[in-house]
Amino acid sequence: MRKNTIFTLIAVLLFAVCSVQTTLAAFKVADESVNEIDLASVRAQIVEQYEPAGSVYPGGAVDKIVNVENTGSIDCVVRVKIEKAWGETRDEDGKLIVNSDYSTENILIEYNTEYWLMTKSTDIFTTRAY
Repeated sequence: MRKNTIFTLIAVLLFAVCSVQTTLAAFKVADESVNEIDLASVRAQIVEQYEPAGSVYPGGAVDKIVNVENTGSIDCVVRVKIEKAWGETRDEDGKLIVNSDYSTENILIEYNTEYWLMTKSTDIFTTRAY
């Protein structure tokens, strides 16, 4: 009988020690797990240098310089897709209403290949904005 009491007492004591250690380990992990996240600002803005001409005659040219400016607090990668289109008016969302009667073959675009990389399969230009 004395052996059973000793074994029972050892089993209860062992269970109590394991329970206390497990609880303390859980508190220790919870106390030391601190995550700090700092989100920077990623923003870009399209900047255009353009003076509309009153009239453009055949063979004439109108210069329009379009840039993407990084206005955020960190560097970012900029992807731009340029589509040629003719139109005179815009809808309520500001989107150009395209006039498909005119050919876009005579719209000539010169790209700055020093800073921009063109992906031929998608016609998308990519650069890193500083």
